[in-house]
Amino acid sequence: MSDSERCSAVPSLILFHVSFVNLGIAELVYIFGIIVVVAFVATMIAGVGIRVVRRSQKMPPPAADALDILKVRYARGEITRQEFEEMKRELVHP
Repeated sequence: MSDSERCSAVPSLILFHVSFVNLGIAELVYIFGIIVVVAFVATMIAGVGIRVVRRSQKMPPPAADALDILKVRYARGEITRQEFEEMKRELVHP
């Protein structure tokens, strides 16, 4: 490599280094804005993921079957003993 080739390569490296290091305020604000948006989107995705996991862990108890509901209604006095027996017969022997 001759001296002239070496000298022509050095300024281009220096210019690249100088232009990369000396970013203007507009470029820095742009980069900061991108970082903020990426952090916001990541936080939202994580929040939704955590919410989905928590909901799946808090599964409601299985729904009561018809006979259990009938027993509760009888215990509350909503139906008479005769109505209870008739409905129970229908549920047990359809």
